Amino acid sequence: MSLRSLWAVIPSVFLAANAAIAQCALRPPVVTSTAGTNGDTGHMFDITNTSNAGVTITALGQMMNLPGTSNFEIYTKPGTWAGFDQTPSAWTFAGSANGVTHLGAPNITSVPIALDVAIPPGGTQGFYVTVTQVGSIVCAHTDGVTGQAQTIGSDGTIDIRSGPSKGYPFGPSTGTPITAGNIWNGRVTYCAGGSVDATTTKLGAGCIASYDSFYELFPFASLADLRLTGNSLRFVRTTDGYRGEWLPGTASSLYRAPVAPTVLAVGSDFYATVNLVGAGFPTAQGLQTTLEVEANGIVFWGPDIPEFPGSTPWIPSARAFLDNAPPGVYAWHDFDPTEPGSGQVVAEQVGNVAYVTYDNVESDSQPPVGNRSTVQFQFDLTTGNITLVFVRVNANSTALRGSRYLVGISGQGASSDPGSVNLAAATLVAGRQVAGLGLSAVSRPVLGTAWNLRVDDIPPTAVLGVEVLGLSDPGLLDLAFLGLPGCGLRASLDLLRPFAGSGTSHSYGVGIPSAASLVGVSIYAASAVFSNPPATAFGAITSNAVIGRVGDF
Repeated sequence: MSLRSLWAVIPSVFLAANAAIAQCALRPPVVTSTAGTNGDTGHMFDITNTSNAGVTITALGQMMNLPGTSNFEIYTKPGTWAGFDQTPSAWTFAGSANGVTHLGAPNITSVPIALDVAIPPGGTQGFYVTVTQVGSIVCAHTDGVTGQAQTIGSDGTIDIRSGPSKGYPFGPSTGTPITAGNIWNGRVTYCAGGSVDATTTKLGAGCIASYDSFYELFPFASLADLRLTGNSLRFVRTTDGYRGEWLPGTASSLYRAPVAPTVLAVGSDFYATVNLVGAGFPTAQGLQTTLEVEANGIVFWGPDIPEFPGSTPWIPSARAFLDNAPPGVYAWHDFDPTEPGSGQVVAEQVGNVAYVTYDNVESDSQPPVGNRSTVQFQFDLTTGNITLVFVRVNANSTALRGSRYLVGISGQGASSDPGSVNLAAATLVAGRQVAGLGLSAVSRPVLGTAWNLRVDDIPPTAVLGVEVLGLSDPGLLDLAFLGLPGCGLRASLDLLRPFAGSGTSHSYGVGIPSAASLVGVSIYAASAVFSNPPATAFGAITSNAVIGRVGDF
């Protein structure tokens, strides 16, 4: 089937966004026990579709142990959670909601994160709902399920099955294998109908993007130790950011042992302020006369530093790194100088260089003791350069919470995600943040509905846009040969539709008729925008692609 013959069936009219999913009927929600006896920051569980038709999970509700306000995140994965409870890469981030006000037990609070997770007949999907804050308010569960994957809620169409409670994010699991599961206290809302799920998948990346951050997230210190110990990473200040330089084998020569330092009272998860002598430390936010030193290997500066302790969670997270408001440099790890035998976090200024040293500091919750690290931050007050010196990092190879590292630098305000990179091999640049042209699916291509898409981050100089629809992926990762360096093309040029280039976004929809012959057809969508003055020699930039597989639910 060619796309033109396909569009002979599909109406060539743009439809409004937010079309209803006609094939999926909303069912009464399924609720588990509300007899909460314990809690943790999050919980994993499975939902199994026991019917002979497809279902789509649309929302979750969570019982909290106490009334208050919480920040929620939801993750999901095809198949069971079992065996993947500490493998973040196996999970897809489904959304977040901050500042959600809730009651305590036995009330279930709706988590305001819209879900669109299809589960085929007989299929299983894992879910992970969590709060991100540190404190006494946690997600409630009931202890003591006998056996793994026991049914804790069912209506004859879906089964909710037990899983572990979790430390945030993807931290230690409890409830397994000792009791092999807990009863999640919550609610599942879903709709049912259909047999082939409609899906959307992003492909490639838009151009031309630049980022104000770069980082590497090391899952466990045993992996980080191979690369970090004995090496250094320098952030060289540029006009609008930093350039990273990996300096292998230089730790011993660059490290300056503390001579007469000030011990910083950072405790286990708090911070201390370091006052700089002289004109200050030059940054993109101006000269800084103080630095905020966090207990867990982070140094912030600038006007957006939260004025309360424990402003950053102890467990390294790319999302928290990107969302932190103040600019800062990270050798983020769950340090704890209050552990027995631990060294201290200290600071001293010698001439025009300020030193912050995590001097033989223990990792938290890592028995037995002896899992210590020595990492030094060096701030050159003349050049604005920053050097991280990794004399030694914790070599604990377990999946406990204290064994992860995140190393990098981030600019002011929320940052776009450049993805974790290999610091020793990648080109490291953090400058002015500019989003690449992006295409996203607002809905799924379900029979009898509109498949709605949206083009975002259209540059203000745009004069013309083009919607691209095709039935294949040309696999062109870099169109430099056409004068579009760094831009790709991941949708074949079977059908082109122009749109006006005004505004920062453009929404459109394609009608999907109720024709059974379309089920399983994959449609590739992309976009291009022409600007004046042109952004490339060709005159255009391109977006990522979105693959839409047509389904009946």
